[in-house]
Amino acid sequence: METYFTEFTNYLAQLPEEIALWLGILGLVVFTLALCIGWLIGRRRVVRIRKQIEGLRLEKENLQKRLQTNEEEQKKLAHELVDLTTEKDDLLIRLQTTQSRNSELNHRLTEARTTNEQLQATNQSYATTIEDLNNQVIGLKTRNEQFLHQGDTGGGAAGPTSLELAERVARLERKLDALIST
Repeated sequence: METYFTEFTNYLAQLPEEIALWLGILGLVVFTLALCIGWLIGRRRVVRIRKQIEGLRLEKENLQKRLQTNEEEQKKLAHELVDLTTEKDDLLIRLQTTQSRNSELNHRLTEARTTNEQLQATNQSYATTIEDLNNQVIGLKTRNEQFLHQGDTGGGAAGPTSLELAERVARLERKLDALIST
């Protein structure tokens, strides 16, 4: 490479001064043009890179805003989730309380039905007993009237006296009243 350079300088040294001066000016103009073109190309690239940087900066700001918005929304959703969880827990407690109360009421209802059935059976038994006692009272009253009627007609029957029958009837009526009141 040195040989080409030395040959070029020797060639320039052989040229007349005027041509060498014009070549120097031309070289300087070409160099200046190249420098200006390089500067323009560089500037164009710098402007493009600056625009890209500005676009990236704006995009970064937008992403930061979106991130902040998303974080705030996430906080709101977290609070809402806490509220819903608390409400769910309260509802579960209320459900358990209601189920417990429902179970207790069902148990009491079963006991009440059993008691009702027992009372119905007892009432039926009392009704039968009362009916029997009523029949006995009616029979005794009838017999009493017969005895009273026979006593008036002078028939001497060997049976209980009318006083005994009256006492027996009174005792049966007291039993009947006691059964009715219970």
